[in-house]
Amino acid sequence: MRCYRLHFRAPLHIDDRGTGYYEASDPFVRSDTVSAALLTTWGQLDPENATARAAKPPFRVSSAMPWLEGTPLLPRPVPHRAAPAPQGDPALAKVTKGVQWLSPRLWHRIWHEGWQQALHPDTVCTPQKEIALARDEASEPSPAWAQERRPRLNVDRITDGPVEGQLFEFGRIHFLPSAGLYLLAEHADETARQGFEAALSLLGDTGLGADRNAGNGQFTWEPAADFQERLGVRQTEPGESGVLVSLANPGLSERQWAGDERSAYDITTRGGWIANYGIRRARVRMLTEGSFLSVTIQGRVLDVTPRALASELPHPIYRDGRALMLRPEEG
Repeated sequence: MRCYRLHFRAPLHIDDRGTGYYEASDPFVRSDTVSAALLTTWGQLDPENATARAAKPPFRVSSAMPWLEGTPLLPRPVPHRAAPAPQGDPALAKVTKGVQWLSPRLWHRIWHEGWQQALHPDTVCTPQKEIALARDEASEPSPAWAQERRPRLNVDRITDGPVEGQLFEFGRIHFLPSAGLYLLAEHADETARQGFEAALSLLGDTGLGADRNAGNGQFTWEPAADFQERLGVRQTEPGESGVLVSLANPGLSERQWAGDERSAYDITTRGGWIANYGIRRARVRMLTEGSFLSVTIQGRVLDVTPRALASELPHPIYRDGRALMLRPEEG
């Protein structure tokens, strides 16, 4: 498993809902979007193998998660019986409300000690409502990002002209110089790693997310072995419990975790549009980042091609629902 640190040199707009909701942008990029962007870009470098690569990607990737002041953040685990959510403590509930991302130290504390000990108000600071750090990890932590909204005029898709009186707001995320996103990736072999990194470089130049033609979403990247060391985690082995750092759609043969009371998970629905066709791809449900599963799953790549377009498209449309699960390193 390798780690890649992204430094954004332009604002970012990610519509996680896939509904054309432009007013706000998500501050992280989910794994299926990252995978699709990389595969599309890789296809520009090697078009002959693009379809086969999309059906069976030679990599497994996490969601693009935030880092702040040299600290990589991990998704807050969904509370489960081994680490239950805080109850009956208003001060603790206030600290944890809205928190999505934890420093590795807090993440490990929750894993080993539970919420009450890990997120005590006296030992936690929140540079912004979505992020929690241990108080001794940053003396004066600053927010990782800021969101702006700019008014825009709607454009008629047929005439390519403005629609009079139809204004909307367009949201963009600006990462501070001391913050950005990072990826964890597993590669099938050395050739796959080289292709992955070439695609990541091109993606950084072309941009990630919406409004790429205006320069949005551009970034540079670098290897981040120091992040891997600070995370103190490893990929799970078959049969082990762990926390998802990607979205996941389990295969039909790997549902045994669902009936286990130790598992705790959230679910999201993924949709979106097919580029250049104006038609929605099939919607699928995914386990979210932070879901705690009692056993390791692999997940699967799904064919989400709409039936109405199956005969017209040059290739199937896929969504990557393969899982990347982590647990603390022993010792």
